[in-house]
Amino acid sequence: MTNTEYKLIRSKRKTLSLIIDGNAELIVRAPAKMPLYEIEAFIKKKQKWICAKQQEISDLNQKYEKVKTESGSHIPYLGLMCTIVKSDTTEIYMYDSKIFINHSTDIKELIKWMKKSALKLLEKRTEIFSNLMNTEYTAVKISEAKTRWGSCSGKNSINFSWRLIMCPPEIIDYVIIHELSHTIHKNHSKAFWNTVETFLPNYKQTRKWLKENYKLMDII
Repeated sequence: MTNTEYKLIRSKRKTLSLIIDGNAELIVRAPAKMPLYEIEAFIKKKQKWICAKQQEISDLNQKYEKVKTESGSHIPYLGLMCTIVKSDTTEIYMYDSKIFINHSTDIKELIKWMKKSALKLLEKRTEIFSNLMNTEYTAVKISEAKTRWGSCSGKNSINFSWRLIMCPPEIIDYVIIHELSHTIHKNHSKAFWNTVETFLPNYKQTRKWLKENYKLMDII
């Protein structure tokens, strides 16, 4: 019997799978009639992977804490870990790795400011890269998405998660180039990735960064 704690979910599925959730807890999805000893043997076999993944998520949870509108708390902004400073300001602004807010500013107002900043930046950068890539799009919009950074519709309308504003500029540029490449290739074919690589040769590193820092999508 394994000493590893886990949550078992049985269903009509045919295969066994292991999932480490956002709280670093192990979830096991198994066929309805699979014997428990087979499930636990599989868990034991995958113990090294489970421990590594749980540690990775625990480290991310410590790196990115939930955003609070309190003086001294932190929030990522354009790749910088900025400090929240409450003051008598009448508007939210950033200066010297600090984000100044009013004493009465709540999380909704902070999000509104971040959305406005995100849209302004994304509109500007998308236009720049569209001209560079010689491609066209119909609109740039921001969304509440927490599972994907960007998307491109069949009519070439591009949606970005406003949470992109927390990422470093080079990461933001990658997502823009990625979505603009979809105005040319409506898939993830080799031709698509060749287009991405043409305008961002190190795109594999930026994709890796997004995977390693996905927790950003869940802190605010």
